[in-house]
Amino acid sequence: MASKRPKTIAEYIAAAPPEGQPHLRRLYAILKAAAPDAEEAIKWGNPRRPST
Repeated sequence: MASKRPKTIAEYIAAAPPEGQPHLRRLYAILKAAAPDAEEAIKWGNPRRPST
């Protein structure tokens, strides 16, 4: 992917390697169908491990 971080899901998919784009589009379609009212967002950073 390019060094500039995409700001939208469409930009993210467009920046992905060409062989992965069809899979990302399909996954996106599945998620939109499953949760049509979900808020779209791209979050960067490392996930935090829950403390125990």
